[in-house]
Amino acid sequence: MTVYNGGTYLKSSISSVLRQTFDDFEFLIIDDASTDDSLETMKSFQDERIVIHRNEQNCGQTKSLNIGLGLAKGKYVARIDADDGSYPEWLEVLFRFMQFHPECAVVGASVAVMDATGRTKRILRKPTAPAEIQFYFLYDTPVVHGSVLMRRDIILKCGGYDEAFRFAQDYELWSALMREGECILNVSDVLTVIRHYQDSMCLTNMDRLVVESATTLKSNSDAMSDSPLSLDEAIHVRHLFMFPESMTSEDFIKAESRFKEQYRRLKPRYAIDSRLLQKQIKKVMAKAYTKLAIAEVRRGCTHKVRELTALYHTHYGYHPMVRCLHMLSYTHKSLLTRIPVVYEAWREWTLPRVFRGGNVR
Repeated sequence: MTVYNGGTYLKSSISSVLRQTFDDFEFLIIDDASTDDSLETMKSFQDERIVIHRNEQNCGQTKSLNIGLGLAKGKYVARIDADDGSYPEWLEVLFRFMQFHPECAVVGASVAVMDATGRTKRILRKPTAPAEIQFYFLYDTPVVHGSVLMRRDIILKCGGYDEAFRFAQDYELWSALMREGECILNVSDVLTVIRHYQDSMCLTNMDRLVVESATTLKSNSDAMSDSPLSLDEAIHVRHLFMFPESMTSEDFIKAESRFKEQYRRLKPRYAIDSRLLQKQIKKVMAKAYTKLAIAEVRRGCTHKVRELTALYHTHYGYHPMVRCLHMLSYTHKSLLTRIPVVYEAWREWTLPRVFRGGNVR
């Protein structure tokens, strides 16, 4: 765990790690010269497994992660952020998985996404099939950083985290491993929780995050496709999936086209079954079209909603949420404006029952 001014959530995050059912671990906490009471919070835990290293000066998360990799004694290294949390089975499930998959360099898990109050808003599931993980590399990170267990020797052999990356260092690390032919997998179990709130580091540095992740995306595209993206195109593809509502219709269509063109010309080493490819593209584009359509709802542009949803069905066929938006675009505006509220309620309703409508334990 790296910490810089951990504040409100640090104590609960540390506690969640100490409650693991697998208890044979060293809990290495790198304090990046915090100026609040984070160091006192760490020292308040009377647990011999905790080892605290304090940087003499603030050097950022990526450098702190590499310091932690250098100091760690274990064969495996797990990662969690100071404002996140873990379920008791986290380390046990991933450790057992690694015992049965010696070829695997990194294994991640599904995570619960919660707001600042601790209320679970959705489950973030990353792919578990190798071909689907490979598909992810050309548009997004396939692994949640705050859920992983890694083989330390392989990570160090790869050079550790690239310190040119401040916010997307995880995507760059997984991608560097992938380009070296290392195996990266996920389990479907929900094992950790991540906080997503307005003051979180990723949200307050979104522009830098987009550029860094686009830089990695371009490197992946260069390696995997005979139709690689330029950096500008990679930035547009990241916008396409992170916040398409900020794009013009022209930029949206161009980014969609270049996103798909990469896959049409995959190099033989990275080839993906055509049926799986079509299915995955349809699924991820449904999210982009839905986000953009809901943004048009908020702007009161009913005709735009109708055009977008019709365009999706022309390109990809039926999708329940897109079809629902299309049908509602013919109703009264007062009903249409309730779509964003209904959409968020639907996302929460689809949570597993253990998470629905309550706080993360």
